[in-house]
Amino acid sequence: MTSGILSVRNSSVMITHLFRLPVVSLFLFVAAAASVLAVTPADLRRNPLWLPETTTLKKGLAFADGTSIQAGQSLRISGIDNKGCQLWFPDGKSIFSVDISDTTLIQDADARLATFTPEQQKLTPAALRNRKELWPYTVQLRDEQAWNDGTVLAAGKSFPLMEFDGRQLNILQPEKNVTYRVDPAATDFYAACLQAVVTPPPASRLYQELATGVVDAATLEPVDFLHDGGPEYLAIYYTAGWCPYSAQATPDVMKWYAGLKDRDDSHIKLLIVSRDKSIPEMKDYLKKIDFSSLLVPFDKVNRMFLLNQTTVLGSIPHLVVVDRSGKLVIPGGSGQPKDRIDKVLKQIEAL
Repeated sequence: MTSGILSVRNSSVMITHLFRLPVVSLFLFVAAAASVLAVTPADLRRNPLWLPETTTLKKGLAFADGTSIQAGQSLRISGIDNKGCQLWFPDGKSIFSVDISDTTLIQDADARLATFTPEQQKLTPAALRNRKELWPYTVQLRDEQAWNDGTVLAAGKSFPLMEFDGRQLNILQPEKNVTYRVDPAATDFYAACLQAVVTPPPASRLYQELATGVVDAATLEPVDFLHDGGPEYLAIYYTAGWCPYSAQATPDVMKWYAGLKDRDDSHIKLLIVSRDKSIPEMKDYLKKIDFSSLLVPFDKVNRMFLLNQTTVLGSIPHLVVVDRSGKLVIPGGSGQPKDRIDKVLKQIEAL
């Protein structure tokens, strides 16, 4: 038996998996008859979304270490390249490569593609790069991922998805607040995007993120933020008790908020994002302005990357409006703090 190292670069660190090569010759040329099939190996190399989850060996394989895999066994697919198809051993700990003609991969891919809608068939990694409405908020790891900094992310765990550049994912490790690059094939990213084509997610990625941190301002207990899909519109107000400019603008925001409650207007909600520096300071400020609705506590703000990307905070006070799809519909105003807040409040009345 020979062994090798399969290395995948993730930013400045490297992930390494051991794999075993079978004694039998694996890299045989695919028969010319493949050209008559609906799906070709070249198609699958270009579009990994068409790859099935598993494929079946047509013949048994024996390895120099004495292990073997029987014909007819279904194995999970790791990937495909010009040399063949990479499959996981049944124990899920290593990978081997086998000629595509020795598997049912093409038939499996044909069957998979036959279940796709026309829009699903059009999806490619390049297209998904700009189809963020299809991205899941979190991705689940199918395989354990390890980095040279000692970080190990276990299979089955889910992590917030920050970015997809058409090749790799950036995922967030919340405890460390550090991002790592991962191959999409090692996650459920493609499957989630394909599903989102036919069954759109119940809430936008932004709303899903907010649901992890929004609390009741009066009790600081979690709330059911995503009830009925979340608010149609959400006015997001960054403020703090220590800020003199917030002291100038906040009375106008609270007057507008009181009017919402008096009219029992539920199509738009107010969410305060605290920029206070401690829990006691935050509680005192919320009591002072008589606010008891939705709140993102100050200690949760920095890890809400979608909130920060969408609202583009420059300085406080800062007021913007987003809709249920996560789109910024009213950006922050310009000018002096009180003036820019008043401009946004006037625009809100037109919603």
